[in-house]
Amino acid sequence: MAPSLRDLLGRMARDYVEAARPGDPVPKDDPVVVLFRTEGPRLLRGMLPDGGAGLEVKGSPGVGRWAHVPWLSILAPRITRSTTRGVYVSYLFPSAGADEGERLVLSLQFGVSQLRERLGDAVARMQLRVLVAAVRGWVPNLPRGFSAERVSLVVGGQSGIPAFYEEAHAFGRAYNTARLPGETDLQNDLRNMLALYRAVCDDPRLLTLLPDATTSADDADGKEAGYVGTEDRRRFRNHRRIERNRRLVKETKAYWGDRCQACGFAYAGVYGEIGRGYIEAHHKEPISRLTDDAPLREYDPKTDMTVLCADCHRMAHHMKPPDYFDAFLAVAECRRRVVGEWLRGKGRR
Repeated sequence: MAPSLRDLLGRMARDYVEAARPGDPVPKDDPVVVLFRTEGPRLLRGMLPDGGAGLEVKGSPGVGRWAHVPWLSILAPRITRSTTRGVYVSYLFPSAGADEGERLVLSLQFGVSQLRERLGDAVARMQLRVLVAAVRGWVPNLPRGFSAERVSLVVGGQSGIPAFYEEAHAFGRAYNTARLPGETDLQNDLRNMLALYRAVCDDPRLLTLLPDATTSADDADGKEAGYVGTEDRRRFRNHRRIERNRRLVKETKAYWGDRCQACGFAYAGVYGEIGRGYIEAHHKEPISRLTDDAPLREYDPKTDMTVLCADCHRMAHHMKPPDYFDAFLAVAECRRRVVGEWLRGKGRR
């Protein structure tokens, strides 16, 4: 007989606390590893409404070392297939709850690893706060028992991933694993969360927040921009790797600042302090000229790169053909006028 959701979650929380020492190496054949990576995802998928159609379930007790916050996550492949990016539903199991007994959180989470890699920790935190605030605004009425309050996952001097999971939490519900609700309540919470997740994924505004929200960010964006051949999509992937070079991105932002060079928009003018310093780096070289060694070459942030807001960056990639930045600037002039008029009306520059 298959376990209930209540049995599964209780077992995962209990077994992890008993078996794991966060930070120590993870034995590959440990039963808790099998529980989180294989058994737990399989069992949870079987409990999802409609058999989990259109969803994937993944779990992790840590990569190489026991995690401070292992997880069991539900992802929509059309948005993301990785918990490093995008937005997804997650059961988080803090190895030691900040409030004794609270060792389980059902959370709508944003991926943090890709943001940290691309933006650095300080700006990634600011971007997460923008993402979380936006999604909370889309869902003003949460189900009973749910909360948009910050969850407590960090204990003592912990930092790193647990602290970022706190920033990435949009809303959800915390449970005391010693007194879990009944099966009906847990199932209702899961159904409610998945309904909210579908609503967020269906909202067209999500793509302006998450330009990389797709099954495969590189391939899907390449297809959207008109790149359907294998060679063209490889060139597009090379283009994206250049834009994710942390040193180059940092130097580009240091030179160009945080104002979009296409439309003039600056996030700080709208979002205040949390938007200060946030902008996306864009590689200007025509994609058709990129070769396989392109990501390995040295680039000048003054001549080869520029900075764009998220909207202009996506449109620069979407333009057909998205090859010449000067041509995009001409198209973006209309947005520059609109943004300028809007900011003047708000008394901002």
